[in-house]
Amino acid sequence: MAGFDPAQFHDGFEQMRAILHQAWQKDLVAGFSGNASLVMPGGNILITGSGAAKGRLMAQNLCVMDKGGRLLAGQNPSSEAKMHLAIYAIREDCRAILHTPPPRLLARGLKNDLQKSFLDLPLHEAAVFGKALAVAPAAEPGSRELADGAARAARDPATRAVWLTNHGLCALRDNLDTALALSEEMEHLAGIQLACGLFGKV
Repeated sequence: MAGFDPAQFHDGFEQMRAILHQAWQKDLVAGFSGNASLVMPGGNILITGSGAAKGRLMAQNLCVMDKGGRLLAGQNPSSEAKMHLAIYAIREDCRAILHTPPPRLLARGLKNDLQKSFLDLPLHEAAVFGKALAVAPAAEPGSRELADGAARAARDPATRAVWLTNHGLCALRDNLDTALALSEEMEHLAGIQLACGLFGKV
């Protein structure tokens, strides 16, 4: 494992394992869906590998990459690695990314144009979290187009999450704990909006 400290890998794995298990328990990820990454001390990036079961993550399911995308350890990083790297390249404040396909948010997006009326609720929390969300256009998962679209949407420092149209949510935070909490908040609000049928006007 040349190029990084194995102790950092262990610490990062424990963080990621715990957060992804919680995300799985809360139905924010299922089976092999979703991916996550974090920036380790020194700048290398720990990211989930392709085909990893997120609720039962093991050390061999992780990869380490440098900021340029060179693989330092592990095999077959997530197909969304380009997106993670593109976001980190423009957001130095972002140290962790949690990408999930939350079912209520996805259902909400399929019912209406998320960009026009997402979190359009008479609730304080909706106003707060709605302002933190940007929307990227639909693109093929794992594509350069998706990575570039997500990075453009994340460019504003006020953006704390990016909705990838027809694909899922990316929470951009300084650690995985707050990324998970943000994902939970937005999924909860989407559930309220679905239950009330408050989708705004198209």
